[in-house]
Amino acid sequence: MDTIVQGVFPSSVVKMSDEYTEVVLDNNITFRIDGNGVQMWDIYGTHFEDIITRATDVHGANIELVLRHIKEQLDRPDDDYLDDNAYTLTETPVDFWEHLRRMCKNPEKQKIHIVSWGDKFYKTPPVKPHFNAKTIGSKKPRNLRDLRGTDESLQRTIQSAKGFEFFMETIIKKIEADELKVVGIFCTAGHHRSVACAELLKKHVYTSATIQHLTLRK
Repeated sequence: MDTIVQGVFPSSVVKMSDEYTEVVLDNNITFRIDGNGVQMWDIYGTHFEDIITRATDVHGANIELVLRHIKEQLDRPDDDYLDDNAYTLTETPVDFWEHLRRMCKNPEKQKIHIVSWGDKFYKTPPVKPHFNAKTIGSKKPRNLRDLRGTDESLQRTIQSAKGFEFFMETIIKKIEADELKVVGIFCTAGHHRSVACAELLKKHVYTSATIQHLTLRK
């Protein structure tokens, strides 16, 4: 295991024990490798945990490929991927959208109706199942506050928010597992996060989907 880790992270500090291998990277991120695979240890940020989750989903028990996937994400030039700031103005990497499409049976032809709304306007959710986009970071730069989730500049901002990638994966796993034809996404007002997520699902994954924004103009 030491050889594999050093081959991917040559500057890391590797500590071996009978139960696990602990890896400390030069930016102080720490994780452990045991019989269950790569495990989060020193919580450095939600995004790093998401990287591990996605790498494991894609590569399974192949530890070397999981580690290389993690390194590839950590080496991205937009290093605020690991920052706790809610939003940055960076693009979600192309390989993430490809990862989502690979999770689907036939994303280009699947007929899915996506509905967005704000829960402050609806006491009872108008669509089931539904997903809470308020789990995605909510701070918006001042110059974007008056925009809506249909605007591409706001979409770029939201898709780089903390929690966005995990949220999108969760939706797609549910759609594929239950073969859903209708899915709902809500946030507080139904102006930004829920709208952007619906638009991005159609744009990058379910290209034959239809979209309905119930509270976009309220």
